[in-house]
Amino acid sequence: MDQRGPIDQILIVDSDPVHAAELEDALHTVNCRVLVCSEQEAALNTIRAEHVDLLIVVPSSPELWRKDAESLCDAVRQFEERPQIVCILRGPYRGPAERLYGDRLSIKVLYER
Repeated sequence: MDQRGPIDQILIVDSDPVHAAELEDALHTVNCRVLVCSEQEAALNTIRAEHVDLLIVVPSSPELWRKDAESLCDAVRQFEERPQIVCILRGPYRGPAERLYGDRLSIKVLYER
C-alpha cells in the first residue's frame, strides 16, 4: 500500500452479512468509521457520495475474484479521490499468482484462514 494519511473511513463490500459484521466489529477497534455494503454497485454509490480511505472487498466467489476486482478497480479509477483497495480471499491459498495479479491492479490481496 502506498503512504497516505490516517484512515478515517473504511468501506467493506461483503455479501456475507455475518462475515461483514465480524470485520466491522474488528475494525471499530482501530477507531475509524466503518461502512458496509453487500454489493459492488452500492459501494460505488457510497464512494461517489462520501470520502472513503480504504475499500475492503470480500469476493463472494474465489473463482471470480479477479474479474470482480478488475471491474471494481476500473470503476474506482474514474473517481478523483481513490481509496486504497484490499481484497480478502476466503478460499485456500493458491500460490503467489493471486498476489501478483493484485499488484498489477495496485491492490493488496490478503488471505483469510
